[in-house]
Amino acid sequence: MFKLIMRRKRRCRYAHVKRHKRKKENNVEEDKISKLPDDVLVFILSFMTMKEAARTSVLSRRWRKVWAFIPSLNFDAPNKLDQEVSLYANPRGLKLVHAARLRHINWINRVLESYQGSTIDKFRVQFDLDENNKHDLDRWVNFASEKKVKELVMDLNKVGGISQDHKYTFPLFCNSVRRLPDFSSLRTLLLKGVNVSGDGIDYLLSSCMYLGQLYVLGSMSLVDLKVDGQSLSLKHLKIKYCRNLESIYISATNLLSFKYSGRPQVSFGNVPNLVELRCGDKYGEYITWNFLQLRNIAFQLETLTLNVYHVQETSVVYFPVLTHLKKLRLFVVSDDDERLLALASSLIEASPSLHKFVLVVLSNHCLPYSRARGSVEKAPKCPHQCLKVVELVGFVGRTMEIEMITYFIENAVMLEEIIVDPVVKYMLLPFKRKPMIDLYAERLKAAGERAVQLKSEFPKLVLRNILYS
Repeated sequence: MFKLIMRRKRRCRYAHVKRHKRKKENNVEEDKISKLPDDVLVFILSFMTMKEAARTSVLSRRWRKVWAFIPSLNFDAPNKLDQEVSLYANPRGLKLVHAARLRHINWINRVLESYQGSTIDKFRVQFDLDENNKHDLDRWVNFASEKKVKELVMDLNKVGGISQDHKYTFPLFCNSVRRLPDFSSLRTLLLKGVNVSGDGIDYLLSSCMYLGQLYVLGSMSLVDLKVDGQSLSLKHLKIKYCRNLESIYISATNLLSFKYSGRPQVSFGNVPNLVELRCGDKYGEYITWNFLQLRNIAFQLETLTLNVYHVQETSVVYFPVLTHLKKLRLFVVSDDDERLLALASSLIEASPSLHKFVLVVLSNHCLPYSRARGSVEKAPKCPHQCLKVVELVGFVGRTMEIEMITYFIENAVMLEEIIVDPVVKYMLLPFKRKPMIDLYAERLKAAGERAVQLKSEFPKLVLRNILYS
């Protein structure tokens, strides 16, 4: 009897231990992510930064090489360097920035040496490097070309917008590389703070049969640009801040958008598909008052942006009919209400299909001001059948702005909303002097109060970025 009782106790104890062990095992979370296919793991890591993805190599043997197959390589400037850039003025700051630059360059080189993928979709470097780093930069460009890169971004502008004299030259016609890079797979190329000549761009356009987007910003080597070819795949072209650029000629049947800031010597050949045009700097100023020079392409435009830094004294502005224009953006630096109202109304009246109108206004002192002007001559009535959205950015409550709001409400039959926004994002700068900050905040608050008052008079107003006291 005693033996029977002891046997039962041992069975119960064994069953209890077995149940406890099973329960403990069930509570341990199974690593299901590591069992996913390699392609899925690579896709997950592609949402991380390069440094975050590289750190996953210590998780387990399964993860050791996964990060080395990520198809997009993004090498951005470290946050520490952004903070230290303000120290450029003193020797210690220069040493800190130089040390951070060397660490970042060495890290990029180690990543490229460890990379296992046969091709890459995107290669992006955003860092303040120049001709002194030519050896490393040439190696990176050749690495990208050997991996059949589809999107190449070289953003070498100085951190914090500091000027750069010795810019890196894109390696197309130089002896620093053993052979010319092969960009036959390239779809998108962005060069910022990088020198490239007109001949270099011509070579890229002729040799890169899939190149659809080309952006060149801040090249000092670009003097004459000719984009000419009926078989070009180029759809989007952006040229800005190329101070030595003297002339541009464009004849490309597939081109959809052209964005340019610079001198006014621009001519168009055969561009039947061009639907978006953005004109800035001297070209924006010139073409606004000589818009008839675009009469051969004006009718086909659907999106137009004009930057006008000085509203001229002429009271009459003539524009050809912009038959298909749907979105118009006007950026103006002006204190003259009457001339500005005449310019805006003339443009709108020439655009019978317009759906959205955006007006961004800065005063000549680069700060909004709250004082209202006297009487302004009202724009003539002109019904608009398609206009739905109006956006007034840099609103301060001037008489002109109120007249414009009244004009749209009376004439826009399909008007849905008028967005009033006192804040111009170009003004959100790190002001160093507290009086400037206080003055700007005070004027924004006054503009907000005026906008709130107008809201009670015009229910269709939509208020944005309003500061309440």
